[in-house]
Amino acid sequence: MNLREIIEATLIELDRGTEADTVAMYAKKFTMYANEAVNEIARRFKACMIDCTQLLGTEYPGFDITSDDFTHACKRITKVLPADYNSDDFSFTVLWDKKPLHFEQFVHGAPFIHVWGKDGAKAGDYVAVEYLYVPKPMDADSLNAVDPETVDSPDLPPHLHELIPLYVRAREQCGQDPSLQGTSNAYFSLFNQKVYQLQRETLATPDSFQFKNYHFE
Repeated sequence: MNLREIIEATLIELDRGTEADTVAMYAKKFTMYANEAVNEIARRFKACMIDCTQLLGTEYPGFDITSDDFTHACKRITKVLPADYNSDDFSFTVLWDKKPLHFEQFVHGAPFIHVWGKDGAKAGDYVAVEYLYVPKPMDADSLNAVDPETVDSPDLPPHLHELIPLYVRAREQCGQDPSLQGTSNAYFSLFNQKVYQLQRETLATPDSFQFKNYHFE
């Protein structure tokens, strides 16, 4: 879903119509609510990003990586893995079969993280950094784009997009007429229930998604 589809889905739920002037009337407010929803979903699902970069520096025993190397704002580093770089197609391959490198993370100031050389890492090596990221906010002005393909979309996997209109509707009716408070609470509950269901389906425990082959004589 893109931002326009999120706003229109919310307006349909509210029975307010999806005419262009109606969408324009609610664009900024619903975009603000939608961005709140995206951040909340990312927090609940511990949404991660993986960016690859090169270890620079010559000081033993470690090498610094700064947040400038990442495509998104970073909340916390979760893993640093060795990676291979293919200069022919400018692609990286994360070496999941290698053990993660030890690192030290600095919350304030530079360096952002420090990879220790005792793991065999050296200057010039490529690494894949997995981190909890801050989703990029959607902008209501993107609704005015001539090309519909350029309308902003949530910075989340597509299977999570359906949760956003539920949150937007709940926020829209929260704090309004007291007679609507029950509806707002119902949609917050529905949002939380859908989040829980998707967490069970997509996260659960690591053992839940193991594939095993059995051979019977």
